[in-house]
Amino acid sequence: MAELATSVAAGVICSLLEKLGSLAAAEYAMFSSDRRQVELLVDELSSMKAVLEKLAYMENLDPLTRQWRDQVRELTYDTEDSIVSSMLQDRQDGAKDWFIWKIFPFFKDLREGYSLSKQINQIKAAVIELSARRERLRVDEVISTSSHVSIDPRLHVLYKDAAGLVGIDGQKDKLIGMLKDGDQHLKVVSVVGFGGLGKTTLANLVYDASPTLQHHEHRFDCRAFLSVSQRPDINGVFCILLRMFGGSITPSDNINVQLLVSMLNKHLQHKRYFIVIDDLWNESDWHTIRCAFPDNNSGSRLIVTTRIDSVALDCCSNRREYVYPMKPLEEEYSRRLFLTRIFGSEDACPEYLKEASAEILRKCGGLPLAINVVSGFLASKKTPERKEHWDRVQSSLGTIDREFEPMKQMSQILNLSYMHLPHHLRACFLHLGIYPEDREIMTDDLVKQWVAEDFVPCSPHRRDREDVAKDYFNELVNRSILQPVDIDYKDEVLSCRLHDMMLEFILNKSADENFITVMDRFGVRSGGTSKIRRLSLQSDQENRVPVPEAIILTQVRSLATFGACIDGVFSRLKFIRVLVVDRCRMTLDDMVGVCLLLQLRYLKIAFDMLDDEFDLVVPPEILNLRSLETLDITDVQDATLTERIADLSSLRHLLLPLEVVLPDDIGRMKSLRTIRKFDMSKNSVACINGLGELTNLRDLQVRFDDTWNSDQKKVALCSALQKLAGENLKHLAIISEDVCGDQCLPMCHQLNYLHSLTGNLETLRLEDRMPTIPNWIGQLGNLYDINLAGIERLNPQAIDILAKLPALLYLKMYILIFIAETIVIRGGSGSGTAFPALKYFDLICSPPWVSFEQGAMPKLQRLEIEFDADRWEEHGRAPAGIHNLGVLQVLSVQLMFSGAESDKEAAKSALRAAIHGHPRDPRVDISQRNFSGPFSIHTEEQYNMEFI
Repeated sequence: MAELATSVAAGVICSLLEKLGSLAAAEYAMFSSDRRQVELLVDELSSMKAVLEKLAYMENLDPLTRQWRDQVRELTYDTEDSIVSSMLQDRQDGAKDWFIWKIFPFFKDLREGYSLSKQINQIKAAVIELSARRERLRVDEVISTSSHVSIDPRLHVLYKDAAGLVGIDGQKDKLIGMLKDGDQHLKVVSVVGFGGLGKTTLANLVYDASPTLQHHEHRFDCRAFLSVSQRPDINGVFCILLRMFGGSITPSDNINVQLLVSMLNKHLQHKRYFIVIDDLWNESDWHTIRCAFPDNNSGSRLIVTTRIDSVALDCCSNRREYVYPMKPLEEEYSRRLFLTRIFGSEDACPEYLKEASAEILRKCGGLPLAINVVSGFLASKKTPERKEHWDRVQSSLGTIDREFEPMKQMSQILNLSYMHLPHHLRACFLHLGIYPEDREIMTDDLVKQWVAEDFVPCSPHRRDREDVAKDYFNELVNRSILQPVDIDYKDEVLSCRLHDMMLEFILNKSADENFITVMDRFGVRSGGTSKIRRLSLQSDQENRVPVPEAIILTQVRSLATFGACIDGVFSRLKFIRVLVVDRCRMTLDDMVGVCLLLQLRYLKIAFDMLDDEFDLVVPPEILNLRSLETLDITDVQDATLTERIADLSSLRHLLLPLEVVLPDDIGRMKSLRTIRKFDMSKNSVACINGLGELTNLRDLQVRFDDTWNSDQKKVALCSALQKLAGENLKHLAIISEDVCGDQCLPMCHQLNYLHSLTGNLETLRLEDRMPTIPNWIGQLGNLYDINLAGIERLNPQAIDILAKLPALLYLKMYILIFIAETIVIRGGSGSGTAFPALKYFDLICSPPWVSFEQGAMPKLQRLEIEFDADRWEEHGRAPAGIHNLGVLQVLSVQLMFSGAESDKEAAKSALRAAIHGHPRDPRVDISQRNFSGPFSIHTEEQYNMEFI
């Protein structure tokens, strides 16, 4: 525990040193001798930081050393807060002459009028007094870190094929066998075992395999996978379930549990359903949840996962034969999981490490989470084959006793990984505890929050701090600390989740360090209430408990609220840098209070998107937030911005809902890197022209509805894109809110003439009617992701434009008009191969007349096709040449259907025949929907009548 806390203290000093360096270099009124004293203070603190970094790798610290560390931490926290506060105040009132007097409030008892020199000398003396004690300490060498980190490719394989690598195929088959017994009554099967055994992984594998539990005459009408957690909001659980089934209800609708149960019963009464309830903790919650699932003699199935045996039995009506006890992995599967994570395959392990690996696996006791954590630690080393790394792990691990204290022993194993985290990752790791249990966490949010908190120092190589923060994130993923949830086509992790045991481990560490305090409806869950540095308020819609007035919040640096009561909170904050308001309504008075938080750098506000009764107003007072870097209000229904928003010169990321009007002088916001949901319909020609002046822009998303048809705006957008083409723009999206509306994209006219969008563009999303694929797309050699929705006609020349893109990994096309001839994906070899890098192909068209020649799409792993199955017997024909897709893993088909049942069944049979006998035996998923979905396909006659 001490080593982690020490590293966090070193991180605080690192941030303080940057501030002191700025102070010494600034033009504040200061005698030259005083400036020299500040420089000496910087030197002393730098030396202290180096000691703290070394202490971070010592496993045990004596009480005096821990006390010294805590004093250093609190001194640096308070000093840094005061420096930044004074800088901001000085910027506002111009009182530069007295800046230094405000820096150190803990010397406020000094008589006003003392000389500046004496203050600095006293501060220096306090630091030297602390530094003198460090001489009695013995330290280890500082562990070096790499300059750039990408996601470990072995990790993607691990999560991608969990069934094969964690060795639970046999367990999956047994659990499926318990569900497939022909009984038409509702059947509940419980999976029980302590944390880290893989209950959720097993349940998820069975859930993914649930189509194999059914025949076409006994299909499941609806499925859902639902995480409950230790302190569930039952109303929220039921609302989520209803939304999964197509409803539009939200927790903010304040519907009581009885009515929600009634609604679920009504929806499920005549359906065959398959539901997974993950991570249930007590019988009372089960008794309430169980009421929502009717026993309608339709062969429905429920799986419940829990750590508690009595809960497992209760869910199964005390029928022990319906309880599946999770067991540790067998030795063979443990070894495969462990060695594959480190070396890429079991056979790649050097002979001289086999004895050590066997001993480490014996100590891990077959626990998948423990094996992942230990192997992640070894895999993170530049030279994982070095014997000393393995010896260190062996000496650090105790032996798992499967009968006693599994949680304590798991904590011991988890501690191994974190004890060896580089010091620059410690604060980032602890910060994860600010999110609630089972929360999906967006990578972009973490990166921006870590930068705002100064967890990421300025790079000596002038690398962008957000890029460095992304490397930090990748390091945590590579060490199996974070579980990837959404992985894109470049194997980049877009979102993640913490294992609940990992979260508890983090909260315990944070409590010892006073890093995060977590409060919920029951009070303080973790951490203390004295000098709170980071606060997470977690509640539900019915139990919003306010923060007691007795708790002082002035020193809070990060506040995250998740459905909690925020009344009066903002006026009690002072030094806050990161503010996340999730599912809490913000009044105008609340926003004015937020705008007085002068150190705020990151602000995210999110409401339920279906809450249409509330309009967020961002007032002119937001100009006080001169340090604001991120304003994310994209998840609110309506918002109004002040006209002077362009005065926020530090703003880097602006994420908005639709219909927000931006000022004409947006071109002055030179720091902007991200603009999402820029509304072409609402903003002026001058504002659109201003986009072209934002030369640092990396990510631009432009949206419009069918109310706009301005040639001036089209020309302005083209001009702006032309200017941005040679700059930093990497991600471009131009999206119509109604793809089948009567307005065309400017691409139909002006965008066809663009010729210099080569630049750095990596992703392109165009959604609106377009005659065919624009020729200029063929010049975008760095594109790896293309989404084209609204193509009228697709000819061979258009296919060739896309086929030659060398980096293209993902392609989605939506063709509006029924195709008249087969889409041929041509083969080839060497440099002439069509789609040489493509991994994912998503095609929406009717009929599904597409043919793959030998050698086409040689790396395609997933093929998704959506088409109209009506009148299949008249003009239906399955895709041809699927056998030529040599590495295909998944064929996913969605049928748009509203006609005869015979057409649907004929289409399914043709598709299965088309892939039957494929050498890799890909998984086939076939689903259906009616024509109320987002995509519709027209005959030529229908299209001409409606749009031409």
